[in-house]
Amino acid sequence: MPKTIKAKLLLGYMPKDEALKTLTFCEPEKSLSEKDAIGLWERYREATTKLSEREALVPQPLALTRKEQKVADDFLKQMKRRPTARFISKVLKLNPRDLAIHQFMVITERAESYARKMSNEVARARECLGIGLEFRGQFPVKQLAGKTIVELPHAEYMVQALPNGFNFVERDRYISVVQAGKRLLLWGGYHRTYAVLSQMSPEGAGGGPLLVLMTGVNEVADFLSDRSSRLAVRDAVMGPRPPLFRDFFNPDLFMEVNLRKQRYEMHIQPVAPIVAPGMFRCDPVWVDDES
Repeated sequence: MPKTIKAKLLLGYMPKDEALKTLTFCEPEKSLSEKDAIGLWERYREATTKLSEREALVPQPLALTRKEQKVADDFLKQMKRRPTARFISKVLKLNPRDLAIHQFMVITERAESYARKMSNEVARARECLGIGLEFRGQFPVKQLAGKTIVELPHAEYMVQALPNGFNFVERDRYISVVQAGKRLLLWGGYHRTYAVLSQMSPEGAGGGPLLVLMTGVNEVADFLSDRSSRLAVRDAVMGPRPPLFRDFFNPDLFMEVNLRKQRYEMHIQPVAPIVAPGMFRCDPVWVDDES
């Protein structure tokens, strides 16, 4: 039987197809009928439509402590050596409650593991900025029916084409925000943001997270454009009742579930003799973790 992990869903903000697919990964083992799943989604969807309008809610920057500023300065100095430096505008400290969101699930058990590492302001700042989170192990690899199957520790990897094959490049691990019209949109780092907010007043006594303001990222521009592959989510983010991070703490909007644990694999298959970059097909696959 697959293992499970605790999570929260903002089911009402998900497009219908995404919501129904997500529910299929939730336990108990006896799955919902399609009719019941649709009814559940409609109930949470109705709750989002009854919210008051939330125009231009932009969190005000908070002052960094001296220790946090030192961590931020060291981070920015280090990032100058990386190709992604051109996308980094500055480091902000914010109360994340009113950040707009495009991801509607947090794995609360994972957030709790981050929270345990945030024992003081320096540790919290380093976790938020991804310092020391780089994966340094080996990827399990196997061959099956002409495919190369690579098990990755998480989904934040890019496939890099090489003249005679491929490589995986881990994305930067800092919490990131981007401008979305008059709003700030939390782009990456949802579990760590949840961990910090769960420690903040009124939920607790921790300090605000450090976030990296990004500009000029093609992936963000594509999401916000009229050609977005997630147009319904884009419209919700830009609409009068945008999904906000604090909704993960609103019992009328979130649904607690036991999510089946999964692992992330990349299935790679050559489409021609590999004599030039890109001569292969890469398919990301989530599979149940039954170990």
